[in-house]
Amino acid sequence: MLTHRTPTLRSHSGQLAFPGGHRESVDADPVATALREATEETGLDPSGVTPLAVLDPLYIDRTNHAVVPVIGWWRRPVPVAPATAESDWVRSVPLSELSDPAKRMYLGIPGTRGWRTPAFDVDGYLLWGFTGALVDGLLKMGEWEQPWTATAPVLDLFDALAQSRNGETLTPEDLL
Repeated sequence: MLTHRTPTLRSHSGQLAFPGGHRESVDADPVATALREATEETGLDPSGVTPLAVLDPLYIDRTNHAVVPVIGWWRRPVPVAPATAESDWVRSVPLSELSDPAKRMYLGIPGTRGWRTPAFDVDGYLLWGFTGALVDGLLKMGEWEQPWTATAPVLDLFDALAQSRNGETLTPEDLL
């Protein structure tokens, strides 16, 4: 399940992301945090989700936060919708769509040597960055990835964002 973070937010505005957020005192563990956040953000019924794995924390330099990814199987899907002002779009995206070579690409920054990151087209939104890298890793780990890297284009990050539905206003200075 992915959400589109409202472009007017102060943090991660316009980005596609998994539901999630900071641990609160009521959360017993990362699974409880993930389910609470998904429920708050999308109306997900947590009783329909079976937790499968809690991954090691991943540190994000840019935000100075550690993220603990939680993988779950949504065994009883129910309709979901944006439930807070944090997001304006939510969708369960099948792995078959994310692994489709026609929906995959690399993004790069002009003037940088070799820097590129995997990205995905999801309904005209650009899934990239931390969440895109997690999806890319999940597809590889689960052996759901289809051959695509030989022909995948490397698009200019800023041009691709400008042409997407994201509404992200990222500039080169934001990445410094």
